[in-house]
Amino acid sequence: MMKRKYNKLLSAWCHEEIAALQAKGAKEDFRTEPAFADLVLRNVLSKHQAEIRKDPDLAEAVFMAFFEKASPSDFRHLAAKDREKGNHELAYLFETCADRRERGEI
Repeated sequence: MMKRKYNKLLSAWCHEEIAALQAKGAKEDFRTEPAFADLVLRNVLSKHQAEIRKDPDLAEAVFMAFFEKASPSDFRHLAAKDREKGNHELAYLFETCADRRERGEI
């Protein structure tokens, strides 16, 4: 379970991002699509990655929140990125997570 302070922080970041996307013209019908939630999460993680990395507890909370919702394609995307960076062990773990999520094991 995510600590309350991290939950509040992530929620605030997501609300800020939603407001920014609305200001850029995101329509109501798009905001109800799963792709919109993915876009919000990816933007938040990208914009706040330095803050997340500075706080190990926050980083763990964000990872666990992501892990619970990640699709096999999300895991494969991370695996590809880590493979490009030479992080082959981590890439393998993300591929394993993708496979297990597809089989309904996690």
